[in-house]
Amino acid sequence: MPTLHPTRSIDSPISTLTPLPTPTSSTAPIFEQYTEVYANYGWQDTGIFVFSGDQVQIQYISGEWTHWIGQVPYSDASGKYGYICATYMQPSECVEPIPDFPTGALIGKIGGQLLKIGNTISFTSDDDGYLLLRINDADIGLYDNAGTITVRVTVHRSLAGNKAIPTPTPIPALPVVQESTVVNVYVIIFDPEINGRPLTQHKGFNDPHLLMQQYIKDIETVTGGSVTYRVIQESVVRKFPTKTDGFVYTPEEYWRCINSTAGNAPEYCHRSVDYSAVVNTHYDSRSICERVQNDDIDEVWELEGGWLGFREYYIIKPNTLCPGLAKEFTLMTFNYSRGVAEMLHSMGHRVEEVLQEKLGIVLWDRFDGQRHRYAQDYEYSPVPDDRHPEVNATETHCGNIHFPPNAYLHYQYDRDFPVLSDCDDWQFFPNLRGEKRTINCSTWGCDHYGFMKWWLSHIPHNPGASGGVYHNWWKYIFQFDR
Repeated sequence: MPTLHPTRSIDSPISTLTPLPTPTSSTAPIFEQYTEVYANYGWQDTGIFVFSGDQVQIQYISGEWTHWIGQVPYSDASGKYGYICATYMQPSECVEPIPDFPTGALIGKIGGQLLKIGNTISFTSDDDGYLLLRINDADIGLYDNAGTITVRVTVHRSLAGNKAIPTPTPIPALPVVQESTVVNVYVIIFDPEINGRPLTQHKGFNDPHLLMQQYIKDIETVTGGSVTYRVIQESVVRKFPTKTDGFVYTPEEYWRCINSTAGNAPEYCHRSVDYSAVVNTHYDSRSICERVQNDDIDEVWELEGGWLGFREYYIIKPNTLCPGLAKEFTLMTFNYSRGVAEMLHSMGHRVEEVLQEKLGIVLWDRFDGQRHRYAQDYEYSPVPDDRHPEVNATETHCGNIHFPPNAYLHYQYDRDFPVLSDCDDWQFFPNLRGEKRTINCSTWGCDHYGFMKWWLSHIPHNPGASGGVYHNWWKYIFQFDR
């Protein structure tokens, strides 16, 4: 890290600005800008370009934030309640952008120069680049952050008359793709024989084919007809898939899991499936990897009765579990002891992950607005409290798979609490009008299934692209360039 020249400690008083060195004829002009920095975003571009040799001062002005909702108090930009990761482990093992600076403190970056800012810093820049600011916290930990601070940036230009601010790199054009797609699916139904008959014939289990039929209809509806599923192959498997450490159920062991709760189930029930074994095992003479490679399969659906150790979805990257396969595909898991609502729920989590990665947290949070609540515990509270705070009823968006716009608890799909939401406005993306309307659970029918369809239908699905973003966000979920 280049040497900086701080003029004040990170937790010293901020009633007055520390003077910068007296400007000379080579340090003009001087300009000042106020900017907000959000705790739950990564690197944020201030739009200020700094040249090597410029004298810069960054000072906390107002606001509070926290890097751990409900666990760490809100504070200023100093990080006074944070820990310094490098004190406890090797810096290379830390995930914070600056391991030897407090978590929760304000940090910055200019080109390759990292800045330990805290509440204030004055320095001469060693590099050229736009000034970026953020909270010192791992990207994977931003979901449980909250708050906003305002800072003042003052820059004394060095030899400004001899330098021109470079033109920002243009946003690369997106590939032109069609406006609808057909997704080819291979279905594998694990339907082991228990007590002499297939599991699906036992009481409490649904017909997998009826579930799939309704799911296909719902996806086509919520995507505005831009996504159509086509099941082109199916295998029914009477044996159990291999779990980690080579464990394979006997029918008796599996039946014991089926009749247990999460709290009293034997240890083997909780083991994860061995995905590598699953995709490389031959079902009906060929493996999943071979089918994806040779049969134009885009997606795999695994249906089961529970306890097989699959995740809700698993995105298999090229050349990982399927050696030599250059294509990415997703393995979705659906439980036929449950309903279509849970199938859409699994798709919803896939949508959340992919769109946060592809669109970025800033745009996603404008759509979601409830992402920070995933850090909350799952305990029930009859009324909002410190661990489950009330929503801002005048400023909500679309919410997410666990938290509708008016929810303060996980899975609170039936709360009859009116809020103002701009979720309907996202159906016009990118031409948002800023319009809001009052909604409550009656908007989606006050149940899980209704909310899944309502939420998924608000994922923008308009034609075209602008600003480096597709207007149909389903193009990030599925392959539209077939």
